[in-house]
Amino acid sequence: MVLAVGCGHQAPPAKSIQIEPLVRLVRPEKRSITLTVGQPGFIYPYEETAIYPKIAGFVQDWKVDIGDPIYKGQEIAKLSVPELDAQLEQKKAQVEFDTEQIDVAQQMADVATQNEKVAGAQVQEAKANVGKYQAAVERWESEVKRLTSLTGDGGVVDKQILEEAKKQLKTDTAAREAAKATTMASEANQLARKADIAKSVADVKAARAKVLVSRADEKRVGLLARIHAPRRPI
Repeated sequence: MVLAVGCGHQAPPAKSIQIEPLVRLVRPEKRSITLTVGQPGFIYPYEETAIYPKIAGFVQDWKVDIGDPIYKGQEIAKLSVPELDAQLEQKKAQVEFDTEQIDVAQQMADVATQNEKVAGAQVQEAKANVGKYQAAVERWESEVKRLTSLTGDGGVVDKQILEEAKKQLKTDTAAREAAKATTMASEANQLARKADIAKSVADVKAARAKVLVSRADEKRVGLLARIHAPRRPI
């Protein structure tokens, strides 16, 4: 029996490796997929309106272009008309003049009001004078009556004193009548001043109304050279 001796030896069996699978959890999300497809197309207006200027002129300013959105009443063009421009300046000057006339009319109304106050004061003064002379007349009437009873045959009062009292009575009576006439004139003047106030107030209202008319005329002339989009389809 022969034995073979050597240095080699059999390797031990390898150990088995267990690898756990990697699992990742996710939350699904709902998404919309949008696809855009370009196609040629044309857009036509539902309604059309022809626009014409009210006057003939040259286009000075064109405010819109093809494709711009237009709103009703929008200004889209301005015309140049030299004659109309001169007329517009005249209307503006008329508005300024009429506006100044309001101030003049208002000042006249203030003056009329002050005059009425002065006339009222004159009436009161004239009435006061009437009252003053009326009191004097009554006093001298009483004095004349008293002195008359004390004069005559065997009287204790000289006739000259009685005559002086009668003259004073006559003077005060005339002054009273003059004061009454002044009162009537003052009252008439006060009524005239009240009429002036009423007229001045009417003039102020008329001046203001005239300004409104002038401004409306100015606006009308100014709009003639402007082209606006129609406010409703035709």
